[in-house]
Amino acid sequence: MANGPARGKAIPIALGIALAIYPVAVWAGLAHHDVRTVAILLLLVLGPLLVLTWRRAGGAAFGALLAPLLTVVAIAVSAVVDDPGWLLLEPVVISAALLLAFGVTLRHGAMPMVERFARLQDPQLSFDKQQWCRTWTWIWCSFFVVNGVTSGTLAVAAPMTWWVAYTTTLAYVLMGLLFATEWLLRRRRFFRG
Repeated sequence: MANGPARGKAIPIALGIALAIYPVAVWAGLAHHDVRTVAILLLLVLGPLLVLTWRRAGGAAFGALLAPLLTVVAIAVSAVVDDPGWLLLEPVVISAALLLAFGVTLRHGAMPMVERFARLQDPQLSFDKQQWCRTWTWIWCSFFVVNGVTSGTLAVAAPMTWWVAYTTTLAYVLMGLLFATEWLLRRRRFFRG
């Protein structure tokens, strides 16, 4: 049996994995079961993981748990109204939550999200470097808007296989490319000799 600290880390990781494979679970579930059954099964998995993560982290984790919380609400609505459309909202909800998390750091006087990461490597950032980080935070916000709109559009106007392919593969590839591009360019710009 896992000890307390290891279990405490395992629960949020399990929640993250469950959210990452969510579109495949929805697709596979709807191929074999009715909407209400799929929704109830998803609630039986995500609900306890969300509650345990919330209890371990306390109120300080509300921002980080907003997307999973809204996902569970959408699943519950799907179970009540017996409509699969609500099950397809998870990628849109996650993009919206990330947009909110990055966007609030762009308000006047706040430290942009990318700057927070950059300061882990270089605590003393010049004004030029701070502006670079602000611009890249805007780029990330733009990505989350495009990603959310694409996920939502595919959910309502494309075959489910397209939605699954985008939300489980292409969206993560694009995120990884954007992250790698920003990180490599930042290292080159900030640490050139």
